[in-house]
Amino acid sequence: MQLSDVVTTQNAVTQEELRSIYQGATLFVLPCLLLDNGDRDGIPNVLAEAMAMGIPVVSTAISGIPELIDDGVDGLLVPARDSAALASATRRLLDSHELRRRLGAAGRRKVCQNFDSRQTTSRLKELFVAAIQGVAAST
Repeated sequence: MQLSDVVTTQNAVTQEELRSIYQGATLFVLPCLLLDNGDRDGIPNVLAEAMAMGIPVVSTAISGIPELIDDGVDGLLVPARDSAALASATRRLLDSHELRRRLGAAGRRKVCQNFDSRQTTSRLKELFVAAIQGVAAST
């Protein structure tokens, strides 16, 4: 068996095509890096999207990713540039339907709770109103 028999890579796709890809996925693996020029991924949208779809995820413990994933609770985290750890975490998920189910469900819950646009928009509005009132009160 070749890696290309079990791993696919995609060119740019539409949101609907991406949704279809997520629906067919067993797991989502996103190793990220901090580049020498300081560029970083923050919290990658595709990682949150995969979690929202209930897909168990593996990523690296860098930048903002540990703010999204609690290792072993709602996803798996590995050190950056550690291919052995990445392979091991991927194998753990492939070998355990129960672990995939548990992490996928927990990841979906977390994203739905923390990234619900109705809640975040309301909270952002509250922050703006408080800031405007604070400025008005000081003038």
